[in-house]
Amino acid sequence: MRIPHRPAGETAGAAFQEAGIARSTAARDLLVLEQRKFLARDSYGDPVLGSEAWRVGYSAWGHGDAGPMAATIVRYLRVQTRRTAFLGVVTGKELTLLAFSLGRGNDYTAPDRNASYLLHRKIDTETRGAVHGMSSSASPAGFSIAPVAETSGVILVAGLLCRRDEAGIDPDRVVVLRDATRKLRIGLSGYGL
Repeated sequence: MRIPHRPAGETAGAAFQEAGIARSTAARDLLVLEQRKFLARDSYGDPVLGSEAWRVGYSAWGHGDAGPMAATIVRYLRVQTRRTAFLGVVTGKELTLLAFSLGRGNDYTAPDRNASYLLHRKIDTETRGAVHGMSSSASPAGFSIAPVAETSGVILVAGLLCRRDEAGIDPDRVVVLRDATRKLRIGLSGYGL
């Protein structure tokens, strides 16, 4: 799993060669890792960690502490909407939660155990407003997300979890979500995203 973290300029083939793995074996291994979503490809075609690798990490270590800017935005979303707020990443049509703050009272909705959801359509950073969807599992959760930034083929999103029957209904929540994503974009602009 060193492939996504290799030094700049080192090819995946060089990393396999250094490990003593034949080129044909390396090609098959990469294909299997991609098919099983442990690896994905960025916009340059280079291997990066896939959604399954993230999920295994979360199962082993749980969700890490969000940085100060992310924690502030997630808390703001939760307080303004009383819903479970989160930051996540979208790869293709799969949403994986990274950091979240649980909603309060009757509006409490816990993330699915694996913190992963399927979108009904692909999104990109040009997507306007919020995208609404439902969990593909038996979970009662729906969600609303808005794109923040894209890097290496992965889209950072801010979002809200809600009950399945209320996903996307409240325009006030969409306004708060748009405001939070605007604040995140401003904060991330210093990082070149």
